[in-house]
Amino acid sequence: MQWVKDPICLSCGKPGITVYSFCDACHRRSLATTQIRAATLHVDPVRRTLHKMKYEGYFALADPLAELMIQAWSRWQTQIDMVVPIPLHAERKRQRGYNQAELLVKAIRQSLNWDCVPEALHRHRRTTPQVGLNINQRQRNVRGAFLANEGIVTGKRILLVDDVCTTGSTLDSAARVLLDAGALSADAYCLTTVSGRYDISKS
Repeated sequence: MQWVKDPICLSCGKPGITVYSFCDACHRRSLATTQIRAATLHVDPVRRTLHKMKYEGYFALADPLAELMIQAWSRWQTQIDMVVPIPLHAERKRQRGYNQAELLVKAIRQSLNWDCVPEALHRHRRTTPQVGLNINQRQRNVRGAFLANEGIVTGKRILLVDDVCTTGSTLDSAARVLLDAGALSADAYCLTTVSGRYDISKS
């Protein structure tokens, strides 16, 4: 297991830079999320364990994976009012049987005293899986996929939670919708992040 170690990009939270700054990708784009952070790198054994939880029905693995996020949270405790797991489209959730992001939040919220509000964000358009897509394709794929509940998110500091941050495109799309609906801020926290050294086609 490889924890995310400093220095990291101040925006997307990915390691691999020499000093606290912005990575090349974030120099070329502007993410809506104020900050994205992750507990570990997306490598084995965490990657393999997450794959079993996400795609092979081993949903009980959410508990030990969430424990990693709890341990790493002490390094980055941002001010938040509510936690929102990245939603799946209803059809995909029925096929899988659960939303992996919701399972992680459920396992975390008591330990970190999180106020989880999944109904704050809705995925109203089904998208193709992001696996194997490059950054531009990922951005187009999730553009307009989410709807925010304005009555819930207005004036709130929101923490989005997902299992993997690959390019940040999904988190960015969700954050933009929340901010447009009146949220004060939209940060993100993930179990793992894909470093540029690794093949995003496997994430």
